[in-house]
Amino acid sequence: VINGSAGDALRGRAVFVGHIEPFYPLQLSSFDTPFTRSDGLELSGVELAATAFGNLLFNDSMRLASAPLSLALIAVFCALVAASARLLPVSAAAPATLLLIGAALGGILLAFSRAALWLPVLPALLGGLVALISGTLLHLQATRHARAREHRAFARYLPGHLVQQIAARPEAGAQSRPATAVILASDAGSYTALAEQYDIATVAEVMNRYYERLFAPVRESGGIVSDVLGDAMLALWHCEPGDDPPRAAACAAALSICAAACDFRPLAARPELRLPTRIGLHCGEVLLGSVGAGDHFEYRAVGDTVNTATRLEQLNKRLGTQILASAAVAADLADLPQRPVGAFLLPGKSRPLEVVELLATPHACSDPYLEALEHFRAGDPGRAAGLFEAAIRSQPDDGVAVFYAGYCRQGGHAAPGVVNLVAK
Repeated sequence: VINGSAGDALRGRAVFVGHIEPFYPLQLSSFDTPFTRSDGLELSGVELAATAFGNLLFNDSMRLASAPLSLALIAVFCALVAASARLLPVSAAAPATLLLIGAALGGILLAFSRAALWLPVLPALLGGLVALISGTLLHLQATRHARAREHRAFARYLPGHLVQQIAARPEAGAQSRPATAVILASDAGSYTALAEQYDIATVAEVMNRYYERLFAPVRESGGIVSDVLGDAMLALWHCEPGDDPPRAAACAAALSICAAACDFRPLAARPELRLPTRIGLHCGEVLLGSVGAGDHFEYRAVGDTVNTATRLEQLNKRLGTQILASAAVAADLADLPQRPVGAFLLPGKSRPLEVVELLATPHACSDPYLEALEHFRAGDPGRAAGLFEAAIRSQPDDGVAVFYAGYCRQGGHAAPGVVNLVAK
């Protein structure tokens, strides 16, 4: 019994008496808890009993959060983590997730210290990890889909390999580089009459169907449609400098284009209307890449090879042919139906170019034509003219023979064996 002032101080209070030692070896009862003392000693039994009694007396015991509250908090936390991983760039998602985890742990600690509320820590962290992985996967999937859509959109205007190059290094863009290439330049006859007689919507619809037939042989043979302007197309087959360019593929594409254009009927109401297509082919060194300035660039092949292919395409008008190629393009292609046309000094050029005609159907060249061409090469235009006229009698629609017959009769040739075209 405690009397006196001590008794008055303890009246109405519960007192727990037990054994507490300042050093571990002397402690009779000890228990490891989350609240182990700062000096390292575990709590004694009397301390645990007093704490439990106080919690019951003051209704101040630790409470577990209810299941609905726990699920709601976990759902909000996971949604925030998933949203940050899904919407933010990958480089920013990780720092944002760490901030969310830090905020969640801070909230859990505050709830525990202020309201003795125990929130589900481990489920929240596991749910956050799942949300982070899921959000990241969704972000990567959305990025792939976006890049695929961009690739499909840009591939309609740029070669596929160029789109991939720009996507991988957008800051570099399509850098120009030297290459060896076969250039194909085409032009549609009767386009001017078509554009003049019909409204622009009809012309646009016709040209879209026309180019659909032209693009297919180019792409199927590994070529690239580089440029389209009105009724003219520029395509190329390129390789590394020094390698043999895919000349056979380009020539096969040219023959397929002419066949497709020949079968093309622009308007059902005008079955007689055609868009005969003339083609020029040349191969050599080009500079391949971006051409432009400021904020406008286009993918182009630049160089004398392109200019020469265009000149050969225009030469078809004067010779009445469909496909003309430089001898360098058709060299060693034994299976390619062709015939020699001669050496031409094209407009704007300083050196003559040996030219051949690609034939839509293989046939033997007439002896008068070949003999006439040999006499012209040898510097005998008078004898050549008579033989070209003999070739015309056997084949009246031979435009090359018709051209040479007239050219030889004109006289005044700049160099023996070379056709000098002083005008485009």
